Amino acid sequence: MRSVSTPLAQVNSVAKPKSLWRNRQFLYLWVGSCFSGLTFHIYTLGLPLMIYDLSRSTLAMSSMAVMNMLPYVLFGMLVGVIVDRFDRKRLMLAAVALQIAILLLMFGLLTAGLAKIWVLYLLGFCLTTFGYVFSNSTTSIVPLLMEREHYVSANATINFWGTVISMAGPSIAGSLLLVMNYRLGLLITIGGFLILFMFTSLMKLPKVEKPPSPEGRKTSIREEMREGWKQLLLTKELFTITLLVLGVNFVSSFAGAVIVFYALDKLHLASSSLGLVLSASALGSMCSTFVAKPSLKWGRRGKLLIGAILTAALGQSVLFLSAHWLILAVGLFILGAASTFSNIHIHTIRQEVTPNHMLGRVSGTTSMLARIAAPIGLFLGGVCGEYIEVHFIFLTASLMFLMLALLSMKNKLQEIS
Repeated sequence: MRSVSTPLAQVNSVAKPKSLWRNRQFLYLWVGSCFSGLTFHIYTLGLPLMIYDLSRSTLAMSSMAVMNMLPYVLFGMLVGVIVDRFDRKRLMLAAVALQIAILLLMFGLLTAGLAKIWVLYLLGFCLTTFGYVFSNSTTSIVPLLMEREHYVSANATINFWGTVISMAGPSIAGSLLLVMNYRLGLLITIGGFLILFMFTSLMKLPKVEKPPSPEGRKTSIREEMREGWKQLLLTKELFTITLLVLGVNFVSSFAGAVIVFYALDKLHLASSSLGLVLSASALGSMCSTFVAKPSLKWGRRGKLLIGAILTAALGQSVLFLSAHWLILAVGLFILGAASTFSNIHIHTIRQEVTPNHMLGRVSGTTSMLARIAAPIGLFLGGVCGEYIEVHFIFLTASLMFLMLALLSMKNKLQEIS
């Protein structure tokens, strides 16, 4: 595998504070994202209720979940090209504005009693698509907001608060929906996006100028997609970590497909206690964000990623041996810590080695591939659970992680600095 040589984009830089917490531009992005992420849980909890009230169908509810996943698979590469082509701040503002418009339209249709299942599918699909445009843009602008040494801290901060919101959000949303209907809940979600729009508008981003094409002409969307693939496949670090992401997503989904069933059917865990046990994964995720930056002193990041894979293998082994809910929680804690730890360093490596004018395409392509691997793993895990004892799926996942670690070492992942 050889490294591809790509001309770096010219960045008209702005002053970058030495401290992450004195970086006003990052704080604008972080605060706005926290508000929108927290209030968005009201929408994600209310949407199944909307579908249920309109259809009373499990198929309709599960189809909505599929519609929310499709944009990542269908438009991953295209969104990456768009993010790299246009002014990212304006693109982020446009994405948030369109999300607000969609939520307002949804509120109006529900209030007027004109909402149809297919309309909610379409609106939900568009909402997820524009949300992905914003998240891809966020990944691409982080290197523009700070010095290189702050990338790990920034990604750890984003992951930490994302985990906190994922834990607190459903509880807060559920409490609010007890005292109001989901139509009014949509207005709170809209308020969160308005706050995100305001803080995004306050950000000052340096302008990234693409290097001119060798032919001196404007490249097509297809050519820019091809450039993204070329960058991904011919850059050793990107290719190696992309293979790692595919493998980890597949194995994690393979085992994750049966965790709830195992807890309820084999450990006879009460459904009321299930959420508490599953939250151990989120707790492990939060804890790993505190060691992400100090871990850079432990060795090369490639070695850290191999260590995270081996830690995931240990977590799956603990699940295999679990005969009590406390042991199950320990295993989930280990898995959550390993997953977030590796994600932080993978995002940082991608941001460091990818020219910024191509970061949207590279992120979009890897996201698309990762989204494809997850449902395959979920399906195969569910099928295997029908024919073998469920806890052997965890043992299989542990062996898969060990094999993935060996393959990663063969591909010299440990040499990535």
